[in-house]
Amino acid sequence: MCTFFSHRQAVMELTHARCTSRLWWSPANVTVFVMSRPSYLVLGSRMLKNNQHRALHRAVVATTMLIFLVGFGCTTAEPVREPVVVPSQEPDTRFEGSYPAPPFPAGAVWLNTNVPPTVDRVAGRLVIIDFWTSGCINCIHMIPVLKQLQAEFREEIAVIGVHSGKFVTEGRTDSIRATLNRYGIDHPVMNDADFRAWSRFQIGAWPTLVFVDPRGRVIGTQAGEVPAPTLRAFVDELITYWDLQYPGELDRSPLPWEGTPGIG
Repeated sequence: MCTFFSHRQAVMELTHARCTSRLWWSPANVTVFVMSRPSYLVLGSRMLKNNQHRALHRAVVATTMLIFLVGFGCTTAEPVREPVVVPSQEPDTRFEGSYPAPPFPAGAVWLNTNVPPTVDRVAGRLVIIDFWTSGCINCIHMIPVLKQLQAEFREEIAVIGVHSGKFVTEGRTDSIRATLNRYGIDHPVMNDADFRAWSRFQIGAWPTLVFVDPRGRVIGTQAGEVPAPTLRAFVDELITYWDLQYPGELDRSPLPWEGTPGIG
């Protein structure tokens, strides 16, 4: 609603909630517009040339500010507090294993390392065991995905390859070494030509990823290709969970092997 007052007498009445203010003033040559609900004030003055006019201007401004403060309140913003995350008392089976990972077969041929991986040597790490074969295109697609993970989480995870060749020619060590050189694979790879590791881990397809927690327990397995964002998100959750639930248990020291393609 808009009320119009002009010339000899200007009356301003602004009402907001239970607060009513009135200003009476009657000099000439001033036009006052009063708008209510919501309460806005517009003052148009054609002549402000003496102290009375300036006093009116100050009074109108002061009254408008008072109505605003009374109507809308003057509050102090609460500081933003980060949520406090309390570690759960119960283990999360999504991120903790339920049974010990079987040992790798003794006497197996390893490439890219002179220190064959064992459960003890990777204790304190989140381990990803990649069961693959060089003749499987889905396995080849996972190579850059795993390399990306290694680059981003080098201090927290250990990637170990187990090459269980589908055909006899794929199971030859020289053939595997050539594949490692071709694709720049630098993590340790075991030649599982006799499928002993395949049987111990109960693998049924290429590729299959086996996830082992820092205490050497199998968290779970995933067969087939895994999209890079999905795998990265899962590994990130794993790391966050272990850092929060068991502070200091993740071992971020250098791995006991050097990843040089073709060496082994």
